[in-house]
Amino acid sequence: MKAKLTGTKTHENLKAAFAGESQANRRYLYFAKIADVEGYPEVAGNFRDTAEGETGHAHGHLDYLKAAGDPAFFIATAATEN
Repeated sequence: MKAKLTGTKTHENLKAAFAGESQANRRYLYFAKIADVEGYPEVAGNFRDTAEGETGHAHGHLDYLKAAGDPAFFIATAATEN
């Protein structure tokens, strides 16, 4: 049986953690772009690797939220008439 997650402090913390990991991913990719432009391909690669790690963390949070029955997973996201 799933424990009720919605509305708990844990739920809020998981959503905040997901947001933080997602923002970190985008930040590292931005830094990678700058490093490429400035001629530091190895540094850019390190930033991309770090961004990939942040993506893994974010996906872990999403997996847990989904398994716990987070209501956001049950909302249609791309409904069309066709």
